Amino acid sequence: METQMRKAAAISMLLLLAICLITTPYAFRPQVQLVCFELRATQKATECPPPYDDSMTNKHYKFEPSKWYVTCEYWINPSNTYGLEEAVVITAFTAAADAWDRETAFSVFAYQGTTTLLAGAYDGVNVISWGNYGDPNVIAVAYIWYIWEGFMHSKNLESDILLNTAWPWDVTGALDKMDVQAVATHEFGHVVGLWDLYACYDYWLTMYGYSNLGITYQRTLGLGDIKGLERLYGK
Repeated sequence: METQMRKAAAISMLLLLAICLITTPYAFRPQVQLVCFELRATQKATECPPPYDDSMTNKHYKFEPSKWYVTCEYWINPSNTYGLEEAVVITAFTAAADAWDRETAFSVFAYQGTTTLLAGAYDGVNVISWGNYGDPNVIAVAYIWYIWEGFMHSKNLESDILLNTAWPWDVTGALDKMDVQAVATHEFGHVVGLWDLYACYDYWLTMYGYSNLGITYQRTLGLGDIKGLERLYGK
């Protein structure tokens, strides 16, 4: 009889635990968090650089609070007011993503096609587009929606990239335009899970947190960018 009572008590406890888990108030469940990473324009981006490109010896990187644990499938909205053809826009954006993908065996990004959606809305679709951000000093912004699932484990749910229409844009490296591929490569670095670097000695790395008109070097990853990527996703 005592054994049966113990079994009954154990079953009751398990049922109670299951009910508690099911009925736990939403506030105590993992909440979707949003973090935005702004790439800003400043004279520092043209006055700051060391005398030579040391990107392939500079090992610096910083991590964000979250990363992707599955492939980030992304869509491109190529609509723009700069006279850039759709195929040219797609080539620039996919080249930016590929700069990261080819440095790791993990499939971080997968281009899915074009869309008419705009970046900046939490809608379950990873979108890259132009749009009015509202701050003329911001060149582009990466939106990262994620949930915290435990110590050292925060999972990305959606990542959007918005290029600010307050700036002129081109794909040729023109000195009076923002370079689509260079800026997008930096923003994809945030999607990967890397933080901005602001010290002058990190100028030549893709994740340097400033840019400006005519800058194209951020198209190419430096050693620190690659090291950070490998720490997150492997070689």
